Amino acid sequence: MRQRSQDEERFFEAIAKKLEVVETRRDYLVNNQKGYKVECPKCKRKSAGFGVSKKSDTYILMCGRTECGYRENLNDLVNRIGDEEMKKEWWELSFGPKPNKKDPEWRG
Repeated sequence: MRQRSQDEERFFEAIAKKLEVVETRRDYLVNNQKGYKVECPKCKRKSAGFGVSKKSDTYILMCGRTECGYRENLNDLVNRIGDEEMKKEWWELSFGPKPNKKDPEWRG
């Protein structure tokens, strides 16, 4: 099973800042770890949680309403709402430096 890295936590925090975080009186926990209560991007209700997955291998945004069922993992969130710099850093974290088409070693 893949473990999430310390580097992924940086992206988790950056994406959380881009979401509609709901203020709570106490620390919000997802699977017994730090998380955020957020507005669901699909149903627009304040019923979603953003935090570590059950397997602790990534971060996930998940609506708590059965009728909605919205789910999105950190990779999807970075690619959907991250800026170009964030997407580039995420690619390099996941796959290594992105090859340049002008590079003679590139075989794409």
